[in-house]
Amino acid sequence: MIRLLAPLFVVTLLALSQVAPVFAADSVAELIEKLASDQAQDVRVAAAAALQEKALKTRERETVVSILSTWLKDKDPEVRKTASASLACAMIGTKGKCPLEVVQAMFDDNPNVRLHAAIGVSECRQFPPEAVPLLFRAIEYDDRDVRTNIPMLLADVAKDDERTLPALKKATTDKDPSVQSNAMTALFKLTHDFDLVVPIHLRRLEDFRAVLGTIQEADFDREYEKRQLGVPAFFAMISEKFLVEYGETEPDKLGRSLIKLLSDKSPPIRQAAVRALGEIAERKEQSRKALLRIDAHLAVEKLTDDPERMIRGAALTALDQLSDPK
Repeated sequence: MIRLLAPLFVVTLLALSQVAPVFAADSVAELIEKLASDQAQDVRVAAAAALQEKALKTRERETVVSILSTWLKDKDPEVRKTASASLACAMIGTKGKCPLEVVQAMFDDNPNVRLHAAIGVSECRQFPPEAVPLLFRAIEYDDRDVRTNIPMLLADVAKDDERTLPALKKATTDKDPSVQSNAMTALFKLTHDFDLVVPIHLRRLEDFRAVLGTIQEADFDREYEKRQLGVPAFFAMISEKFLVEYGETEPDKLGRSLIKLLSDKSPPIRQAAVRALGEIAERKEQSRKALLRIDAHLAVEKLTDDPERMIRGAALTALDQLSDPK
């Protein structure tokens, strides 16, 4: 997936103003030497932090990961914080092996350790068998920074595990919108099942429209600008992007899913579905023809008798959009 809501990766550097500058010009090999257990702790911690800004070769990365993974069991939270941040840097983009200690660190007492451990874990694609149950624990863990990083990972490394689909479906109802979105993306990547995710996208769009409807006309411009910068608007844009993209690339599959939702018991879902069909038809001629081939216009026509006035109006608009422009 695109990782729709992967958290902004900001490595938490420690306050090393008195120590780190000494290591600024050190090579990777010199910094790795300073990680040795016979060095003073402040030297080791400063060297680990300095490694965050270094480009590591494969063998160097393996060495750093091997050494710093053992630090995640240290009693000193500062040592664990530095280790987890440096490990995350070392693992970014590698899609390699993940030490069990890094997976276990997602449940550390320190939130910074948990965050960076989760980022590191999400970058890996090979796990020891005993780590897999911890991934399913992590997707329901109390820390949203941990939960956010897990859905796409499960879709990649546990796609054949019978626990994965139920875990992802449950995560689409998570209280945190970032977790919801990542779970939806992972679920769709794994199944390519429009029926699983389209209702969620429609509900998100209708919820945001409802929020906009509460704004007083006199304050609309100011409030709308503020809303656009907020979380609800951001996720509404993601849902809109999904409908636009698949309305152009797979209009028949998306269309069939939307047609099913025209009979949904929820008026907002029916309204969102009929509106989406019309917008897909209007946006691209090939999509309009694809919707006509699956009789979308006949399904929409039934909603012109819907009990809800707004839905009847949306249906009439959609019929115009579905009709031949000639």
